[in-house]
Order: sequence, then structure tokens, then C-alpha cells
Amino acid sequence: MQMRRVREETRRIREDNVQLRKELTAACEELRASTELLHKSLRLGFAEEDQIQRLSSGRRRSADVLIFDPKRKVS
Repeated sequence: MQMRRVREETRRIREDNVQLRKELTAACEELRASTELLHKSLRLGFAEEDQIQRLSSGRRRSADVLIFDPKRKVS
């Protein structure tokens, strides 16, 4: 009787192990796909930023600057 219970428990543990491995493999694939998508997104974002910077660097504008005067009173 004891041996039968041990075999049943061993079989159940093996089945659980197979199921967990399948779930882990699927999760790893999802993570890999998500990471690849993130990298692709970041590359596109940086490429757009570089393009914007290159376009704006040709025609730099200067901004008006307000000088701080500690003696000036605020109205």
C-alpha cells in the first residue's frame, strides 16, 4: 500500500513538473517577445529624437533671457 502511494505521488509530481516547464517556457517566450518590442520601440524613439535634433540644429534660435535684478521691486 505504501509503495502504491509513493508511485502515485511520484507520478503526480512528474505531471506537475511537465506542466510547470510548459508554463515557464511560454512565459520566457512572452518575455523575450516583449523585450524585443521594447528595444524596437526605443530604437525608433531615439532615431526620431536624433532626426528632430538634426533638423533643429540647422536653424538655432536664441531665446529672450530675463536678467535677475535683486533691487527691482515686484509690482
